[in-house]
Amino acid sequence: MPNLALDLRYLKYAIVVAEQGSFRRAADILNLPQSTVSRRIQILERTLGLPLFERSRIGARPTLAGERFVREAATLSFVKLNRSLLAGPRIESAILMLPS
Repeated sequence: MPNLALDLRYLKYAIVVAEQGSFRRAADILNLPQSTVSRRIQILERTLGLPLFERSRIGARPTLAGERFVREAATLSFVKLNRSLLAGPRIESAILMLPS
C-alpha cells in the first residue's frame, strides 16, 4: 500500500466508478479486473479515512463525501493532464499527496 502518495490512477478509478455507478462497469471501461478497481478504491477510502461509495447488490453510488471527492479529483486530473501536455515531450508522473 502506498504511503500517502497515490498516483492519479486512483482518482481516475473513483471518477469512473462514480460515472458508471458500478465497480464492474468501471472495471470493464478501464480494462482491469473488478477486484483491482475495488481494492484501489478501498485503499483510497482507508487513506482518506472515510467511505467514498455506498455499495449495494445493484451497484455503487458516491456518498456525500464521495461526490465532493470525485468533483475535486476530476478538476485535479484535468489540471495535471494539461500541465503534462504543456510540458511538451517530457511527461512527468503526476502524484497526489493526500493528508493522513
